Amino acid sequence: GGDLMALVRRLWPLLAGISTNGHIDALMVQNPRKMGYLGVKTMVSHLKKENVEKRIDTGAEVITKANMGEPTIAELLAPPKG
Repeated sequence: GGDLMALVRRLWPLLAGISTNGHIDALMVQNPRKMGYLGVKTMVSHLKKENVEKRIDTGAEVITKANMGEPTIAELLAPPKG
């Protein structure tokens, strides 16, 4: 087989693949909590007539078998509750 790079929106079904079947080497994920926090913070600043950036980089993390047990990574892997 050849190499394949895929872009997906729903991470949760792929997590088993990175840990068990060896078909997935790494995943790139965003932090939804950070995205929400920065969105609200930016809107509050805007409503206060403060200057805000046109583009805000909310970052991304690369998840591999080697780092998926780290606390900061594990938090990203837990589906949002509520």
